[in-house]
Amino acid sequence: MRLSDFFERRTRADGITFTLRESRPDWLYDAVMAAHDDELPNDWRYATCAAIASWIDDQEADSVDLDDSPNEIADSLTAVYNGELVAWLADDLARADYADQIAGEFGHDETLLTQLRYGQHECIRRMAESIIAAMMEAEDASEVLP
Repeated sequence: MRLSDFFERRTRADGITFTLRESRPDWLYDAVMAAHDDELPNDWRYATCAAIASWIDDQEADSVDLDDSPNEIADSLTAVYNGELVAWLADDLARADYADQIAGEFGHDETLLTQLRYGQHECIRRMAESIIAAMMEAEDASEVLP
């Protein structure tokens, strides 16, 4: 079974959402909750975790060293369109903290949208790190996939 198989799309009255299947391993549930980084469970985080899982599934066949992958994952998943970045921020205004942290760390003096892009990249990178670390820990304990 592939890691992404544990995510499912459901349709609710206000749109589509991602959730974890009941059959998922406990470590994956814990990793997805940790990847929410103090946000309440939300569609963007679940959808991003599902995309990270798909990325990992696609790379597993190539035996890629996942320790080095969080930046590459974030590069591939960070929003390209400005409207997506603004919607990402509007979904939870506390996400501006990611952009502020990156600007502070690297001294970026960029436009607001560029700072948001850097912030979203950092957010996704941390999420990928969290999921990969949990997966590697579960592999060490032989608990990866049923």
